[in-house]
Amino acid sequence: MGYKLFRYVLPLLLLGAMGQYSSLTAQSRLDSLEQVARALYGADIDSSRAVARTVLGEAESVEDHGKVAWALNWIGICFLKNGLSDSVRHYLDECVTYSQAHNVEDILGKARLNQSINAHQMGDYERSVTMGLEALAQFEQQDDPLGIAHAYYNTGLSYQRMDRMETARDFYYKALPLYEEHGGILNRANNLNAIGSYWTTQMESDSALKYHEAAVAVKLSVGAWAYCGAEYSNMAAIFEQTGDSAQAEDYYGRSFRAYEAIGDLRGASLVASNLSNFKYFVEDWDSAIYFGEMGLEIADTTSDRFLLSYSHQRLARAYEAMGDFEQAFFHDQLYDSLQLLITGAEVQKNIDELHVQYETEKREKELAKERVVSQRKTFWLIGSGVGLLALLGVFGLWFRSEREKKRRLVAQARIDLESERNRISMDLHDHLGAELTILTSRLDTQAFKAQDPQVGDALEALAQQTREANAQLRETIWSVRSTSVTLDQLALKIREFGERLLAESPLKLQIRTEGEAILGPAVALDLFRVLQEAIHNAHKYSGGSQVELEVVGEGNQLWVNLKDDGKGFAAEEIEAGYGLSNMEERIRNLGGTFHLDSRSGTAISLSLPLKA
Repeated sequence: MGYKLFRYVLPLLLLGAMGQYSSLTAQSRLDSLEQVARALYGADIDSSRAVARTVLGEAESVEDHGKVAWALNWIGICFLKNGLSDSVRHYLDECVTYSQAHNVEDILGKARLNQSINAHQMGDYERSVTMGLEALAQFEQQDDPLGIAHAYYNTGLSYQRMDRMETARDFYYKALPLYEEHGGILNRANNLNAIGSYWTTQMESDSALKYHEAAVAVKLSVGAWAYCGAEYSNMAAIFEQTGDSAQAEDYYGRSFRAYEAIGDLRGASLVASNLSNFKYFVEDWDSAIYFGEMGLEIADTTSDRFLLSYSHQRLARAYEAMGDFEQAFFHDQLYDSLQLLITGAEVQKNIDELHVQYETEKREKELAKERVVSQRKTFWLIGSGVGLLALLGVFGLWFRSEREKKRRLVAQARIDLESERNRISMDLHDHLGAELTILTSRLDTQAFKAQDPQVGDALEALAQQTREANAQLRETIWSVRSTSVTLDQLALKIREFGERLLAESPLKLQIRTEGEAILGPAVALDLFRVLQEAIHNAHKYSGGSQVELEVVGEGNQLWVNLKDDGKGFAAEEIEAGYGLSNMEERIRNLGGTFHLDSRSGTAISLSLPLKA
């Protein structure tokens, strides 16, 4: 109890003490603010990020390059903990560019390592390895043994996800003695766990269990039970392999509770998919589907392609066991599509048992028709009455066959649509998105090198516009890639936009969702654009301190209320720059209602019908 009180009260005391820093020198003040940000990280991540922004602004004003680089990296780390991958990439890319331009070597390696971790969490393992190796080279150049250990460990994780197991193992074993010699208790435990997972893949259960138990012992020695989710999950898998079902289920439960305690969505999704796999092997098909759907739902809130593909794979197998070959084939196709994104290579689609099942059914129907034709010839000799019955039987088989053909065409159309959706999103992300990122980087570089301040400002403005275009592209990709969007997923995307737009603004965004609703991708994107415009208007014109968004789903109806505490505006100003006509038109086109009240602040109320 005393530890928790200390954990949450200390940052508040530190923040209160910030007012006393004004009498210190600029360097001392920046050092003190950095310590405050570090102390806040464990208890209040938003406040830690806010203090880092203060460091960034003050360090830029006194041209303290080391502190500017530190602040950019720290803000990226804070967004990394929140799981906001796009924001992480933005700040870390800026940090690397800035550190290279100003020779801030000690931060450069850390920023590259964090880029590697972010790419790993997004499922881009090739980029993760590239960044990890660059970080490793930087740490070796600086003779930083702990940094080298971090680079070995994190790069090993990505090699393992790419199924390059021997390379992953070598990296883990290189990191281990460095952690043991130079500290980092939790890092050492995580590395022990990774070695255990390697031995699991080699079917060496005793060796794997030894390393996982060692990792748990290290974490429990410092009271970090809630950080044992990965170890517990891996131990459950070992017990599952050795046939100890009771122990396996117990440890999966421990793992899920641990991940839940620290809000680790990726871990919770992985455990749910593992539980689906476990239930599959004990032939509890309903539970296998239940946990598979749970893992997929949680994975949808992240950008982790591995988790999404893993969930689809588990569901494909569970539905196949249930005899629902349409759903099995559907999830199997999505799994293959995601594997294309992960590996970046052409995935050979094997003719598996699902296709065999389809072909078997087709051949059985053809044989049945042949038997009916043969029987008709025999029955015709017996009499026209029996022949008529045979004709009716043939017609019934034909009718069922046509109905089955139509059902399969519909199923295939759904699969083709999903494949096309993934292809379009891949093209947008890998080509147009990459080109925009490169263009932004070049504009930033030219702006930095520009001798004429006006030219530099103009280039910087263009770079910012390009970043915004890239952000809007990612939002469109999010919509295209989604087959459906829940209220929580919509709220998360709006919160990401708010974080990006209001980062330097006194305006704070509060979001509340209630009830449940499933939106189609087109409806979700239109609604997102309307709310995006409304929040942007509040930021630009309201002069307020807070904007509140409430989204309520009930039955077949969705209600949305957005209100700021600003100054409002006069009716004659609407056409001048609020863009309300476009917002209203989007809602009307969706069959909804749009109402605006600007007498005290600005309030927008929307209602949308939802498909049953």
